[in-house]
Amino acid sequence: KKIDPAGNYSLAYYHQGNTSDSANGEYMDNRGKIGRVYRTEQYDSNNNLYSKSVNKYESFSKTNGGEFISLTRSTSGDYDGNATHKDRAETNTYDTVGNLTQKKEYGEVSAQNDGSFSDVGNDTRTTNITYAKNGTTITGYPSTETTTNSAGTKLRETRHYYDGTSLGMVTTGNETGFGLSAASGGLGAGANDMGSFKCVEIKVGSFAATTSGPLAL
Repeated sequence: KKIDPAGNYSLAYYHQGNTSDSANGEYMDNRGKIGRVYRTEQYDSNNNLYSKSVNKYESFSKTNGGEFISLTRSTSGDYDGNATHKDRAETNTYDTVGNLTQKKEYGEVSAQNDGSFSDVGNDTRTTNITYAKNGTTITGYPSTETTTNSAGTKLRETRHYYDGTSLGMVTTGNETGFGLSAASGGLGAGANDMGSFKCVEIKVGSFAATTSGPLAL
C-alpha cells in the first residue's frame, strides 16, 4: 500500500507462489510467478475506487528447456468514484521460445473483477510479429510487425533488416535497415501509402540514417 500526502492510496497484489486468489485475477499461482503484480487499485482519500488493472500471467515450457512466465492478458478499468466504469483490454501471444508473436488491443470492453472480459465494439487492433531466423541459434530479432484493424485492414507494417541480409534473415543481429508503410491518414505520419515501403539504411556505428527511396513489396 502506498499513500500520498493528500491521502490517496494504491494497493498492489503480488504472486507469492502459494494459493491463487482467483476471484481477484490471480491465475494459477506458482513459484515462478513470485513477485509479479497481478492486480493494482487506485483510491482517493475517501476510499472511492478510481482505477483498477488485472494482469494474467501464464507459465509455458520452452522447446529448448526451462520455463518462461508471460503476460498473456491485461485488463484495466477507469472509475469516477462510483460503480460505473470504462474498461479496456489487451492480450499477448508468444512462441515456444518466448518471443511475442501477437499483441491484440481490444479497445473498449466489458470487464469482470477477475480480469476476464467481453468485447463490446469494433475498435480492436492486432499486431502480428514475425522473427528473423538463423537456424535455431539466434532468436528474438523482429522481422515484420503488421498492424490491422478489426476489419482486417492493414494499418501499418514495419520490416527489419539485419547484417545486410534479406528480410527474415539474421547472422549476428546488427540492424542495418528497416522499411515502413502506413495506410493513408493512418499511423505513421509521412509514410507512403500502403503498397510501397520507405527503405531506411542504418549506418552501423553512428546515429545517422539515410533514406534510399521506396522498397518494392
